[in-house]
Amino acid sequence: MHNVLIPLGGVLTGSGVVALLWGFSSDTGQAMHTSFSKLGYTGLDQMTINDTGACGLTMIGIGLAMMIYGNATAWKKTDGY
Repeated sequence: MHNVLIPLGGVLTGSGVVALLWGFSSDTGQAMHTSFSKLGYTGLDQMTINDTGACGLTMIGIGLAMMIYGNATAWKKTDGY
């Protein structure tokens, strides 16, 4: 089970990080990482999280939980080593 749980958690976490690229938007209606050229860094107060960002944060949380659980119980399979 650990052979699948830890890598799957890593893939899920990585996918969540990539989803965060499009997960924040601004008042311009564009993704935040593309609107920095128009708004500058003073546009951070106009930043909102959209559905893709919420899904990305959820994917990161679930992926981290899978990896932590898989790593915490791996000692049972290896007899403590």
